[in-house]
Amino acid sequence: MKIIGILKKITMLSMLFAAAAMFSAMPAAGEQTKETLYNVVPRMPWALSREQSAMHAFKFGEDLHAFKFDPINIEKMEYLEFDIYLPDVEVVQQWKTGETEFEITSSGMSDINEYAWSGYDLWELAAASGLLLRDGWNHVRLKLPKESAADFSKINYIRWYWNDDKPDKKETYCRVANLKFTVTGGKDPLNAHLEPFIPFTMFETGDIPVALANVIRDPYNADRTGKKDSTQAIRDALNDVSLNGGGTVWMPAGKYRITEPIKIPAYVTLRGDWADPETSDKYGTILILDIPEEDSNDKGTITLGGAGGVYGLTVIYPNQSIDDVKPYPFTFYAEDHIGEGYLMPSVINCTVLNGYRGIGAATIDPSDPGSDKDGHENMYVLNFRGTFLLCGAESYYETDFGFWDDVRIGNKYWVNASNEEILPPVDKNRLEQYTKEHAEGLILGDLEWASLNNITIEDCAVGIHTVRGKRNYTDFQGQLYGITTKNCGRGLVVDALCTDNGMLLANSRIGGGIYNTTNTVIKMFNVKVSGSKEGRSREDADFTLTLPVPDSDHSYLKPKMILYT
Repeated sequence: MKIIGILKKITMLSMLFAAAAMFSAMPAAGEQTKETLYNVVPRMPWALSREQSAMHAFKFGEDLHAFKFDPINIEKMEYLEFDIYLPDVEVVQQWKTGETEFEITSSGMSDINEYAWSGYDLWELAAASGLLLRDGWNHVRLKLPKESAADFSKINYIRWYWNDDKPDKKETYCRVANLKFTVTGGKDPLNAHLEPFIPFTMFETGDIPVALANVIRDPYNADRTGKKDSTQAIRDALNDVSLNGGGTVWMPAGKYRITEPIKIPAYVTLRGDWADPETSDKYGTILILDIPEEDSNDKGTITLGGAGGVYGLTVIYPNQSIDDVKPYPFTFYAEDHIGEGYLMPSVINCTVLNGYRGIGAATIDPSDPGSDKDGHENMYVLNFRGTFLLCGAESYYETDFGFWDDVRIGNKYWVNASNEEILPPVDKNRLEQYTKEHAEGLILGDLEWASLNNITIEDCAVGIHTVRGKRNYTDFQGQLYGITTKNCGRGLVVDALCTDNGMLLANSRIGGGIYNTTNTVIKMFNVKVSGSKEGRSREDADFTLTLPVPDSDHSYLKPKMILYT
């Protein structure tokens, strides 16, 4: 390693001095830099914050820190920039004697197809420029070379390593954050087409949508007739908006054929034009999921990143038939690990007309390979409708406060859509026979403090079913308000319940009975049950004060259609 390091230093010194790398002081808190040209490396946990206490800042001081990511094209970039936090500049002077290196590669691994800067060179070039590094945050700006062994069209790996002769002197509180590739002039040429705009909508909205990318415009040009595959066009738009820091990708009314899974990156929303099938016989933005059948319970066709989601989409499966039922993964799936997929995924104003599995969250067993056992948190589901042959939603391992409001599951959505020539005709009686034998509305595992309000489940074998969670120390605990189950074999089946807090069921009408196989009491207020009632419950039948229900009106004063920039 030391011989390789010496050879690297000789090569890098000549290239770096010719490239004239530059340093500048980090602006004070609250100041804005003149460079607004960010191309942040996607999914890099240390590329998002320069706060001293930020858990996502990249700490160095050990032997090796590396991060691999999906390839990005930096051919038009001029600089590599990042912020570096130095609690004690004198400590960092050991760069002069220790072997350190910062490298980018297109090989996905170290020392192959790379371009690198040594820590020694960084220190010397800073001194040569007449700038002294200071305690606290500093901004580093390095000129990218014209030629390199790395393929700049597909950079996919970055590392910093620190091999020091004095391990006790390592500074573990140095941080690198906000890494980006940039150009001079204030705009990233890769995303120069991203300008905020107010989309035209066919249907009335409660807000004024603002988007950054339109999938049918250049450079994406997705086909809105449903004849051509639009998968890559949608992916490209989502990734561009993600690299720009997040925002909304707009899909105008039309049909879009999807043939492979799509990931909604963190802080990005895929939004379409939507009419509620409860009040309209029209459809706006339709995703045609023309995908192979796969009986998978731990993935989805559309995966939701943290603080990102889907809004205003109608989904159909063109190859699904009640005469030849095909299994599919979840339509929407919330990732089950901490990081960018962990917190606050959302499904808002969406309809699945002939689904198999609807919404899934953290369904993978924590002991399985590939699971990091961190579940999800604060999932938000609002105005979700659909017909499902297996389950409307299945959710586990939610560590705090999921909120579901106005969810309606039943066969009428498929039946009505077939009448409108969106889908081939379906035999209503055969559909009901199948769903009442096989389908469950909601399957709820170890959700903590979940709030479900205004939920209607029809035409299922089981309306709502609580089951054992993915953790061995807790099961479902939450509040259910305004629940209606009808034409279901069993309305509410409780096979697992948190012994400490249990379940509150209020202001509800449960057709098909209640079956509680646990030793925990279900607390019920103002609940009318049709059918059997088995197991433990505490019912205050004469409780005259109706419990308050969470507000289902999520509208607000609609602003004027003025876009401020």
